[in-house]
Amino acid sequence: MMVIIGAVCIIGTTTLLGFMQAAKLRGRPELLMQLRYTLQALEAEILYSQMTLIEASKQIAAQHQNKAGLLFALFSEELQEQHVAQEAWTKSVNTLLRQSSLKSTDGAVLHQFGTTLGAYDTRQQQKQIRLAMTHLAREEESAREQQRTYETMSKSLGFLSGCLLVLLLL
Repeated sequence: MMVIIGAVCIIGTTTLLGFMQAAKLRGRPELLMQLRYTLQALEAEILYSQMTLIEASKQIAAQHQNKAGLLFALFSEELQEQHVAQEAWTKSVNTLLRQSSLKSTDGAVLHQFGTTLGAYDTRQQQKQIRLAMTHLAREEESAREQQRTYETMSKSLGFLSGCLLVLLLL
């Protein structure tokens, strides 16, 4: 009886790990899409509302209650503490990278965008935002391809590795 309970626990745990890995694979393209939408909102706020970066980032954070919105909430807080937009953006992106399923390549796109943030007039800033959105779209497509390739495999591998472990322990 104890052997059966142990086997079920092992298989359940490894299956759960497989599903958690699949959730990470599913979360990355979703977050990249959200980031593109928030950058599009930033573009609109800067161009049409003529808001400052602090006001625009607060507005975007209020409109987007997700991890992408969290990036802008962190950014607005950092901007209030220090007046250099690039440093505030870098800190915010680093925090988001630690708390999400984004990869270093995604972070590189966001960091590159941060070097241009607030450094240009509105038209040049619009070009930089669109460039970042294009790069994020490319990363999103890559993430969706990885999701299609590895999501089901992760789930199956979790279950099958549990079965193998149980067989080895018997």
